Amino acid sequence: MIVDDVTSQIGSCNYTASASTANAENYQIYYNQSELANLYLQDWQIMFDEGDLVMTSKYIDFK
Repeated sequence: MIVDDVTSQIGSCNYTASASTANAENYQIYYNQSELANLYLQDWQIMFDEGDLVMTSKYIDFK
């Protein structure tokens, strides 16, 4: 997760009740690390740009 220009969080944590009470989750938060945050942002942008827009009426109300 890219929080802002200098903060990023990595790991397998899911933001659910069981994640905070029962699961074995892991994550790391990096503060004041603009180079790292920028690398994650660049990687995310590459994957986003390669993706396809999928629209389905099952989840989106086209009215």
